Amino acid sequence: MNRGMKKLVKSPFALMEFGLTAQLPSHTKRTQTPLVILLNKIPAKLRLQMKEIQLSPKLGYTNSHRWGNAQQLLKWAESVQGDSWSIKAFNQSITLEKLLEHSRIKPNPNLLARFQKSVR
Repeated sequence: MNRGMKKLVKSPFALMEFGLTAQLPSHTKRTQTPLVILLNKIPAKLRLQMKEIQLSPKLGYTNSHRWGNAQQLLKWAESVQGDSWSIKAFNQSITLEKLLEHSRIKPNPNLLARFQKSVR
């Protein structure tokens, strides 16, 4: 049974909506945290070079998990689990420099400089 069908079984509101629209309920939209917004702007090659990133409330999350690289962090942050750990009231923008402060292994300086020039 897929998620949409499960939601129909568990939620009378979803069932009523299905009766009106004949469409299965879609997945809930997760919030776009400032960290997710920043990570989506960074090219995948650069995300893979940012290693051992430690989460903290300064990045908008209530836990202090350590991630192997920024790509793994992005996938988790976009998931339901990541959304549940996000600080919903957090609205400060996160800069690349702030993210790099939480990274133990920094990316190639040439690649980083090229990315920073393209963002400006």
